[in-house]
Amino acid sequence: MLAGTDGPCVDFVSISEASDTTTPVGRMIFTVLGAVAELERNLIRERVAMGIHRARKQGKELGRPRAVFDREKARNLAETMSVRAIAKQLGVSKSLVARALQKQPGPLLRFKYRNRQVGIPCPGRLN
Repeated sequence: MLAGTDGPCVDFVSISEASDTTTPVGRMIFTVLGAVAELERNLIRERVAMGIHRARKQGKELGRPRAVFDREKARNLAETMSVRAIAKQLGVSKSLVARALQKQPGPLLRFKYRNRQVGIPCPGRLN
């Protein structure tokens, strides 16, 4: 909040608290409070890193759970439906359907999605 206020002619005087950086004692208190805040931030960061390390060591999966949907059904629907319609029917996002369909080997059906050329597998067609 008060970062960069240590230049010439810049002082902080609080009316509601007894904080005043115009005096040596006020500057010392302000410096000590800043050091304590930095210490607390570093301790929190250290605890979070230790917790993540412990969780990984225990084999826990971190992050958002993967979306579960029937990829085989999406592949079958891709022959007759658009990515948007498949996503709506299966209750997942369009990008998830497009990524799932794009990972399939074999001939691709090319289309544009978000102004990018994308290919999805099309078992009955040749490239």
